[in-house]
Amino acid sequence: MIFVPFVLLVSVIAFSWSLWKYGRVVDGLDYFPQYEDRFRSRLAVPEFALSPSTPLSLQLEYVQSLMGGCVFIFCMSLICFLYENPFGGWLFIVIFLIAVASTLKYWTKYQANVNRKKAVRNDEEEL
Repeated sequence: MIFVPFVLLVSVIAFSWSLWKYGRVVDGLDYFPQYEDRFRSRLAVPEFALSPSTPLSLQLEYVQSLMGGCVFIFCMSLICFLYENPFGGWLFIVIFLIAVASTLKYWTKYQANVNRKKAVRNDEEEL
């Protein structure tokens, strides 16, 4: 059971790091729309964070925050299995797989923006 505190520590670090990165992204979006309620405005973060006009460093931080969330969810699954709660463990595994699929989708969008910026730079250099 010495493994449990280690997994718990990793999950707390991953969660904290992910929240810190996400907060930096939200603060960095100077054109972030303010909706009537905070819930709706939070739903718009992926669209604005990964738009082509957003700096690539901010886009990378957003994707990194999602990766930290995936690590946290996986650690929670491990903790459930270590405490012999298979229902919670499998539930977190399903959530983890959905989160990984979502993160890969956003990573692909980020890579497309990187390639677009490289293509623009190459076109400018040729002129």
